Amino acid sequence: MSTPIDLLSAIKLLVESSKQDDMKGKHLQLQDNSNKPIFQFGKETGEQTQSFTEKGPIKRKQCGQYLIILLENGDECPQEFVNNFAKQFSIPTHKYENLPNANRFRRYQTWLNNRNRLIYGFTVYKDNYYMITDKNFDLCIDLYGWCSKCKILRCSPVWCICGHKELSNEWTSGNESLDKFIKETQIRTKSANEAYLEWIPFDMLNCCAHNLSASSTIGMPTYSDIDLVLLETSEETDELDFQTVNSSLIISKCLKT
Repeated sequence: MSTPIDLLSAIKLLVESSKQDDMKGKHLQLQDNSNKPIFQFGKETGEQTQSFTEKGPIKRKQCGQYLIILLENGDECPQEFVNNFAKQFSIPTHKYENLPNANRFRRYQTWLNNRNRLIYGFTVYKDNYYMITDKNFDLCIDLYGWCSKCKILRCSPVWCICGHKELSNEWTSGNESLDKFIKETQIRTKSANEAYLEWIPFDMLNCCAHNLSASSTIGMPTYSDIDLVLLETSEETDELDFQTVNSSLIISKCLKT
């Protein structure tokens, strides 16, 4: 019979497993006294867990250029808790890149790798454990949310890798007609491999510009990849507009109203 392990040991196993991730040598880290801090707690961060906001199954807080996510374990076995937490975020990445049904979502591997590059690792402070990510990881959570069927963080506003289709309502362009058109292109898809439109907040382009390459951010285009086109919307949309989207293999325009 194996000896039960504590939460820190379970996190160490997860970090060790992540070293197989093929992301230019980047893998999860565990901040301790032997290495350079990922994140420095201080009075300005608001140490109280009450200052964290809930989003789906997690509690999070933005602190400067970082997002910190609280690992809140109740009576669950530490190893089981860490396994379930890791599954929610599809980490370590290499375990989730080539799932049996990945051919139903051909862009998934690229999107997952790019998104998970924003996860730095874990730290412990005053007996609480936290996952540390880039602040832009918060955009992924807000835009895509968790799948209501398999409970993992999605990489799309429409489709989950498990095959479940569920439109995200956590975004708006601020233009009701444009929102309706974007959602209609999403509703019409029968698989994740079909083309559809997505609202891209301008902050995401700023994120990409600062990082120079979309491959180092979350799969979104950079300024060099796109043209900003002034969009004129109306209350009416033509069927040809939807056919244009559906016949496209790659949608690479960001529309700014």
